[in-house]
Amino acid sequence: MDGANIDHQIQGLLLSVSSEDEQRIKDLLETVTSDTLVDFDPTQTSTESLDWAREMASKMHPASTSVDPLLLAPIPQRVLAAVISYIAWWMLMVLLFALLTLSPEAPPYVAVLAISLLPLLGDTWLTAWNGTTPGKFVLGIRVVNVHGFAPGWRSSILRTLVMMWPVLLAYWPGPLGQLAVVITPAWFLLLVVSIARDPESQGLHDRLAGTRVVLGRHADRAVG
Repeated sequence: MDGANIDHQIQGLLLSVSSEDEQRIKDLLETVTSDTLVDFDPTQTSTESLDWAREMASKMHPASTSVDPLLLAPIPQRVLAAVISYIAWWMLMVLLFALLTLSPEAPPYVAVLAISLLPLLGDTWLTAWNGTTPGKFVLGIRVVNVHGFAPGWRSSILRTLVMMWPVLLAYWPGPLGQLAVVITPAWFLLLVVSIARDPESQGLHDRLAGTRVVLGRHADRAVG
């Protein structure tokens, strides 16, 4: 870690601590930069001072910015968010299909397919970009990766495929498409059960994609 990063972390820490802690930090910096450091004996330091130093160090450690398990989104909130997203996308699909019928000619197959896949494509893009969906945004929850950032395209696509593969199967003509009608509800129920049984509320789709669903509307995007 270079000096600029250390200075940045110290400045950020000073903004979040009390005036008493701020003075202690300044005194500590003066101690470690003074000529008397060679005479410093850590065994003579009080337990209270050592505990305080450990607490301050933990705040400056990069791991302290990881996702707090206490901020994980509750299961009912996640299920309701999925329902809201479905309704929102369904209403938009109805509107777009209605616009297609205004033309006297038959709508292009590509346009019909794109509108039909709008919920999957839209949720995947929004999740990759900002960790959200229409329902998640309304309820104030979001999807993040292990570093607390928006998942990005790779994780978002994998998460959507694992979660929605029975729905994609429904587009297949014949018996497979009919089978999807039975598989889809059972698969969604299995995902909910996997979320409930996981200590970090990660469903099968979250585990495979390396994501979590936490409280908050906006997820930061990783640089680079």
